[in-house]
Amino acid sequence: FLFFTLGCKQKEDTDKKVSFQEKRAALLSQKMDLKSFKTVKLLPEADKATMNWPEYMTAKTEIEKIPDYTIQEVISNSNNLLQAVTNMQDSIPEKFNTIPVKSRMNVLFTKANVLQQLIEQQQPDVKEIEVTGGSLYKAFGDMEIQLNEVFLKSVEDFEKEIEASQELQPK
Repeated sequence: FLFFTLGCKQKEDTDKKVSFQEKRAALLSQKMDLKSFKTVKLLPEADKATMNWPEYMTAKTEIEKIPDYTIQEVISNSNNLLQAVTNMQDSIPEKFNTIPVKSRMNVLFTKANVLQQLIEQQQPDVKEIEVTGGSLYKAFGDMEIQLNEVFLKSVEDFEKEIEASQELQPK
């Protein structure tokens, strides 16, 4: 009777382990859910300026993959994401070396570091990794908005253009 009880207990433990592992595997194989995040399109001037910034292009390539990733792929590529963001932050061209752009890059860098720290935990929280991966993706879009802002004309520039066009018109 004791042998039978021990045998049943071991099978029960094995079933629990398998179901936990199966659940975890299912969670890790889920695609990232980023439908709620809008993608940002760079203005032609900003796009042209970033073409000469290889570290930005690398970071953009890495981050644009996130919507196609499973959570496991985010985990596997977190080092690449962090390295790409770090390299981009360390190489800001003069044109983009503004407080708003640098602030958004700091947020992006922080999100990449938080993601890395979550992954390195003994028992990583899969849901938290998904949320942080999404916030990293969003932070990159927010940074791109600031890159566009560098090329938007100020109110003073618009006023000067209006004045110039009025002076050119015949009276």
